[in-house]
Amino acid sequence: MAPGATRKSPPKTKEKWFTADFNQYFDSGTLNSIDFGLRYADHKREALSPEGATPGDIWTSLQNGATANYPGGFAGGIGGSFPRNLWYFTPAALKDAILNNSTWLANNDGPDGRHNYGAEWKVAEKNFAGYVQANFSGDRWSGNVGLRYVNIDQDINTYQAVSDAANADVRSLFGMWKALSYNNKHDRILPSANLKFDLTDDVVFRFAASQTQTLPDFSALGASSWGSDLSRTGGGGNPKLNPVVSTNFDANLEWYFMPRGLLSVGLFSMNLKDYVAFGTETQMLFSELTNQLEAYEVAVPVNSNGKVTGAEIAYEQPIGDNFGINANYTYADGSTSHTWEDGSNNLLGTSKNTYNVGGYFENDTFGARVSYTYRSEFLIGLKGASPYYQDEFGTLSLSLSYKATDWLSVSFDALNLNNPTLKYYQSSVIPSAFYENGRQYYLNFRFKY
Repeated sequence: MAPGATRKSPPKTKEKWFTADFNQYFDSGTLNSIDFGLRYADHKREALSPEGATPGDIWTSLQNGATANYPGGFAGGIGGSFPRNLWYFTPAALKDAILNNSTWLANNDGPDGRHNYGAEWKVAEKNFAGYVQANFSGDRWSGNVGLRYVNIDQDINTYQAVSDAANADVRSLFGMWKALSYNNKHDRILPSANLKFDLTDDVVFRFAASQTQTLPDFSALGASSWGSDLSRTGGGGNPKLNPVVSTNFDANLEWYFMPRGLLSVGLFSMNLKDYVAFGTETQMLFSELTNQLEAYEVAVPVNSNGKVTGAEIAYEQPIGDNFGINANYTYADGSTSHTWEDGSNNLLGTSKNTYNVGGYFENDTFGARVSYTYRSEFLIGLKGASPYYQDEFGTLSLSLSYKATDWLSVSFDALNLNNPTLKYYQSSVIPSAFYENGRQYYLNFRFKY
């Protein structure tokens, strides 16, 4: 039986009972208001070639240059058996190699010289949107339904490396390039609905359904391809990317068991059409080592499909007049139809387990909060052609506030107090990077007059 519901005799079917129960909320419903609005935006973004790139033959001067080893303790705390006696060319050796080519550099400046057209792209986007929303309420319920119309027009300009001069629009010391133009148009209607039912005086049920659209990042649309001459791998953009359209459902049951006390449980799902994953393709790019086009394995964003389903629980309770505790936990099961190189179907940026626990003290003068946040491992993206991940991590934070006078308040925030090591890897035996961002402290004074 639903919390707070009453009945004289058991219903014949659960479906019939729910229909009758919810109808009683709608019987006295009224239309309160209608909201509407329009929005127009004109965005432009471009990336220009950095003049001063050096595709000249510095290797002849550099190959016999001075080298040095990384510090003796390099990667000492990582574990594993990979080599640690790594070396690199010293900054002085790199400088000398470039200076030895100063005549070549001076004679090959300008747009037709060291101008890397392959690094240039432009995106111009016109974005029009309008919405209408009707707001309703009744004795024990409220909600709204709405429609949003979006119209997107994108113009994208970029360059592609070519080997045939007859197909080239421009040329430089980085090779020959053909100018490419794309136009993307997207328009659709996105519905939404939100409902809130007061099942009892302290139990609330909420339900939401919507469709949302997320546009690809400009750099994903416009970025021209780039590559590492040593590994023959690289990355780039995809001007043909479609927006991500997500169909979302959320349901939450909230119990306000005491003043400022809450226990809630929720379920959610997201069906992602044209979700942006990353694929690899072979592209011909200009190599500064061979001064000609070479085949590179390039990682580019591609449209796929994905889904996320999960559950969440939240709890907050005061203890006495000034103390309290709070906690929340989210489980998310995400997958995509795109299969990565390692055979997985993981969704970018999705951790299966995320939680936060904390405690607080508050009165009219002083406040203190401490919290610990954790998330399990998740997929970051591609390194070369292979997916790589961020390992699980947790952070501890502290916040203090003090109201000294009616016009002066002081706050102190401390982040990453446990100084976690952020670990990135491609597999259990292939670490990628390790970072310690250190502890961060912020002291703020606020004046009011």
